[in-house]
Amino acid sequence: MDRDERIALAQRLASELKGVDRNEWLKFVLYLREKESLHQALTLAAYLTRIPLLRREPREDWKTIHSTISEKKMNLEGLPLQELLEIFGYIGWLLAGR
Repeated sequence: MDRDERIALAQRLASELKGVDRNEWLKFVLYLREKESLHQALTLAAYLTRIPLLRREPREDWKTIHSTISEKKMNLEGLPLQELLEIFGYIGWLLAGR
């Protein structure tokens, strides 16, 4: 996948992540980087949607992250970790620009 394709994918995903706070997105990306597993990062996102100690807004952000990335999981799992992190980095910049 070349850079233009990665940017286009990031733009499509960012459009589906409407309303997600960039800080919550960056937490997801940092966890992915640490664990090097999309499955584990999605498991964390699913868990955080059920935590009653989180305020409503962060819980909704995690719910959106989980549902959006889960829908695209089949396409994303085949990518090398560095490409995935690059795409998710672009998404972070796009979320910051809103």
